[in-house]
Amino acid sequence: MRIGDNAETLVAMGAFASGANHQQPGNPQKLAHAILKLADAIDPPMRVQLGSDTVAAVHAKNQLIAQEMAVWIDLSMSTDFEPSPQPA
Repeated sequence: MRIGDNAETLVAMGAFASGANHQQPGNPQKLAHAILKLADAIDPPMRVQLGSDTVAAVHAKNQLIAQEMAVWIDLSMSTDFEPSPQPA
């Protein structure tokens, strides 16, 4: 089902997917083994990045978030309640 308001995004994503298909650095057989290893893990991670391209993208995103948070940390921390006075 297509939603009219999303048509431009759908076309762009379709073009990206078509262009990226078979251009990924990852090996599908290695991916399958990694997924099976995760499925068998006693304590699997909540999130896992599979493939060097994904690791690089998430690393870059985390750096951007850390930089942005550093700029706004005083404002972020200013929203807490003031600490209650401790009895003497």
